[in-house]
This record gives sequence, structure tokens and C-alpha cells, in this order.
Amino acid sequence: MWDVAGYDYQNRESIEQNQQGKVTPDQRQALEPGGQTLIEFVRDGTAWKKLSIPVWLWLFGTIGLMSLDLPDIFPAAFFAAGLAVLAGLLFWIWGRYRERNFTIRRELDEDAVRSGMGEVLFIKGDYRVELEGKKLHLRAAGKGNLAPGVRYRFYYLPESRILLSAEALGAAPERQAVRGLTEVLAEVNDFDLASLSANRRGLLTGGQLGKLLQPVLIGLFAVGFPAGVFWIGLTGETGFLRQLRDGSGFLSGMRSLNSGVLVIVLVLIGIALFGVYFLATALLDLWSREVVFTAGTGLRQRKQSRDSDGSTWERYYYLVGGQEFQVNEQAYQAFENGRKYRAYYTPRRKRLVNLEVLD
Repeated sequence: MWDVAGYDYQNRESIEQNQQGKVTPDQRQALEPGGQTLIEFVRDGTAWKKLSIPVWLWLFGTIGLMSLDLPDIFPAAFFAAGLAVLAGLLFWIWGRYRERNFTIRRELDEDAVRSGMGEVLFIKGDYRVELEGKKLHLRAAGKGNLAPGVRYRFYYLPESRILLSAEALGAAPERQAVRGLTEVLAEVNDFDLASLSANRRGLLTGGQLGKLLQPVLIGLFAVGFPAGVFWIGLTGETGFLRQLRDGSGFLSGMRSLNSGVLVIVLVLIGIALFGVYFLATALLDLWSREVVFTAGTGLRQRKQSRDSDGSTWERYYYLVGGQEFQVNEQAYQAFENGRKYRAYYTPRRKRLVNLEVLD
């Protein structure tokens, strides 16, 4: 509906008009029925789930029946029944779409503005506003210019539950926003905010040591797997490195291997060397219990990789003060570009252990 680029929920003129129970001309124009396409309506709510589940059941059911030794009439009948159900579901979604447009038009004509107090919450990987158990529809990208941790008076349309504007309450909403975002980022990244005071002194707390165990385990596996393969190769009766065990010398033993086995041996040696380095740096971080930090404007980045089979996968990062830290998708969604951050991480493995918002 609204143009998601830069919609201002805290526009003072809009708030003043909404306080008087009126919809502003800009809001009215943005909310005119037809501003949201049918596809956007389907994706915006539970209609997408209602549509996708029967489509997948229909597809797999048809494929399953075709794979069985059944008369052709059975898969054809199932396919036709699925088409009928799908058509009925699409008709129902179209009716809901038309009904929603009618509701919006009526609320705009009546200037049916309501208000309620609440906060922006980060739930299940997305920011949302809930009043009296009902989710308000946020039309700006993400949460727009709203902030978690700040108490707002929200102005919205009651039946369509579309958020119009938000008035920040309290004496220092910006400080509340900094604290609220810090808490959200700590939750989605599994950070310990109680450790911040120690981290500021360059120390890693006992509660944060668990975040360093994963690199240690990776290093142990990278060392242990090649070592196990070499042990079997040296001690087994049919081991591919039995020449070394029999005392024929390393070089002569390596020359006796065929090229395929030699490549495997070299790859295993490379993995073992990587494992030694990885394990050593991880253990040094663990034993030293030191933390360093970097500060600066934060940006979030998403990188897409493509495998040889054509499949793609994405990785998510925070970029703070020139340092890049990999995070999960939920943590990526919660991050705000352009704010000042201080990131605390281990000096060798660059493992992010804490993050605080500065402004």
C-alpha cells in the first residue's frame, strides 16, 4: 500500500491530525483501495499459508498417485478435485481482498482513527506492533523509523488494523531506543548484556566461554579426522600407507601411491594443517579470555553463493568499524543500518561475543 521507502510514522503533522481523529490527505491517498495488489495481499497475511499448503498437498498427492499401479482415472480425478479446491480457495481469497478494500474505504470515509499505547516488539524474526492481542499492519519497510524499547501511542484504523502514526512517549525516547535495540540484538544473537562491563575492560566472562567452544570442536575434528584416516592407513593390513609402516621411507612410500590416493593424502594433510591452526587460535582465545572491540557506523550485509548444481544459499553479516561478523538471518533482520555500534570480539578467531548500540 504505502510506498515503503521512507514512510515517516512520527511525522508531527500526521500525529496532530490523527490525535483529532482525522486521516491526513497523504495517508488517505496512500491507503486508497487498489494501492495494494492481490499478490501483496496474499503475501501480507495468512492467506499465503492457506494457499500454499493445499497446493503442495495437491502436487505431491498427484505425483504419488501417478507412481502407483492405478487406473488413469484415479490420478485424473484427484487432479480435477485439486483444481476445484484451488479455484474455490482463490475465489475466497479474492473475496477477502475485496472485503478488505471495502473496509479500508469505509474507515477512511468515516475518519475511524483509534489509538492505543504499546511498543514495537521483535517476534519470530520480524518487528511487529500488537495492541490488545491484535497485530497492527506496518506498511513501512521493517519497522520504519520506530524503535523497540520506546513507549508509543499508536494511531490506527481499527478494523483493517493499519498503523497510521506513532507518538513517542516519555522524556528520553532516543535513550529508550538505544537500550531497546541493544536488548533485541542481545536476544537474537544470544549475547549476555550482564557481561558488557567486563567486555569494556577487555575481559571475557565465564558465561561467554560457551561461545568459543564451537571453534575448538571444529579444530579438533579438522585435526582428528585426517589423523584417524592416516592411522588406519598406517596400521591396517591393507592400509594405503603401509609402506611407511614397513620402513620403506616416506618419499618412496609416497611415490608408490597412485595419483588418486596421492591427491587424497595431500587433501588430508591440508585439512590437518588447517585444523592445527584453527584449533591453536581457538584455544588461545579460550585460555587468554581477552576481548577486543571496534566501534563505528553499523551496516548489515547479505552475500549469496551459488553451488555447482545451481542451488543458492545466503550468509548474513554485521559490518562494524571495518570488521565483518557472520550472524544468523534473524539477527540480520533485527539490525539497524546507520546507527553507531561497539562490537566486542575475540582477538584471534574474531568471534563476536557482545554488541551495544551507542546512538
